[in-house]
Amino acid sequence: MIRNLLIDKKDNKKIAIKHRNEAITFQQWHNASLNLSKTIKKQLNPGDKIIVMFENNILYCVSYFAVLYADCIVVPCYKDSMISEVCRIIKDLDIQMIITDCDKAQYLSKQPDFNNTIMSIDMSTISYNLTTTDDISCSNDDDKLSVILQSSGTSGKSKYVMLSSKNIISNIKAHLDSVDVLEDDVGLIVLPMSFSYAHTSQFLSYLYAGITSILNDNAYFPTVFKKTIIDNGVTITNITPSILNNLFNDIDVDETIDKLRHICIGTAMLNTRLWEKAIKVIKKCKIYSTYGITEASPRLTTLPAQDFKRKIGSVGLAIEGVHIKVLPSNEGEKEGEICVKGNNVMLGYYGQINNPVNDGYLYTGDIGYIDSEGYLFIIGRKKNLIIKNGLNINPEEIENVLEQYPGIRCAYVFAQKDDYCGEVPIAHIEVNTPIQLYDVKQFCAERFAEYKIPSQILIVNKINRTLSGKIKRDNRE
Repeated sequence: MIRNLLIDKKDNKKIAIKHRNEAITFQQWHNASLNLSKTIKKQLNPGDKIIVMFENNILYCVSYFAVLYADCIVVPCYKDSMISEVCRIIKDLDIQMIITDCDKAQYLSKQPDFNNTIMSIDMSTISYNLTTTDDISCSNDDDKLSVILQSSGTSGKSKYVMLSSKNIISNIKAHLDSVDVLEDDVGLIVLPMSFSYAHTSQFLSYLYAGITSILNDNAYFPTVFKKTIIDNGVTITNITPSILNNLFNDIDVDETIDKLRHICIGTAMLNTRLWEKAIKVIKKCKIYSTYGITEASPRLTTLPAQDFKRKIGSVGLAIEGVHIKVLPSNEGEKEGEICVKGNNVMLGYYGQINNPVNDGYLYTGDIGYIDSEGYLFIIGRKKNLIIKNGLNINPEEIENVLEQYPGIRCAYVFAQKDDYCGEVPIAHIEVNTPIQLYDVKQFCAERFAEYKIPSQILIVNKINRTLSGKIKRDNRE
């Protein structure tokens, strides 16, 4: 099980996590999680669902495993989620407890009709000491639901991806087999660990590999990135195309990145301009291009570093244990929907009876093709999902909120390609009375995390609809 990853290192005194001026060993991490799990067990039952809501820090890591040690289900939640989003998750998943920091706990407790149990912790409340009777054994119930991650769909409501330990552990092993990770590596985690990319391929993979994790969610700034690498001896990291583009704005980017042994790039397609610049600028550091979806835990493919110059535009080969096929819409076409199969494919969506897996294959909604050497290329998506910097955005969710604003009759949100973010949300609105667009943006800012706020809001004369009244997607004025 996932919890065994930390139990196996309960006597390891190597530094496991560093965040700002604080650090803990694997042994301290285990002890702190075990102590916190006792408090959870006194209040909840095995199988209860618990939200863990922090920035990337030691408290997140300790709380995550405390939930698993208590035989409960962990539900990572993005640190900047709006209160309305948190309340929706609580209702949809029947959440029994929220573990968060003192500031968020105080804010949540003041909300009307908020009756859930809140556990607030800070570094001063963590105990690293165990009594001689304290212990926890490894478990082998790998098929049991362990983690629920959010993955926005196109139906106007977030989907909750149910993952077992088998799903995640198999993905960790296959991911690590596809990249070059050494025992003395030091990994930098910049992306939110509450989302699948950093959750599995960094947070849990670094733990499995027994390497030190440096947590710094401000390191997408070139100066901070450079200082973090130098100060901590970072050797590997995962980044998005937008972070890579930010780094290219620094004059010493080649020297900075080439201090690393390797970087993995994922969450969005690396456009040709950035790809070619990476080849030109980065000389020593290995670069892996990767592809995955939350429903697959998430890693599906890795482009070997030695192929980065040869296979521009490819997301690589299927990792160990994953089988990929492409189903063309018409006979004779090489492009079609990408379907995947493997132990990493989710148990299903929470609260949905219909299983999206057919004949063992998960239909991803992505369109692509496989070349003669078995390398996968992605050319688009069937769904409406917008992916900005690796974060999923549901356009219908934004439309629903915009249409609550006085004077807005109808809203249509769609993806616009962006060199830095992969995609950004753009909103077209019909109005029936004069409005100020600045006020509309503020309205969104009060209801969404920053990444969901439309980059542009434009007033249009008419939003095209079908005869049944549905918005015609990709049919803009």
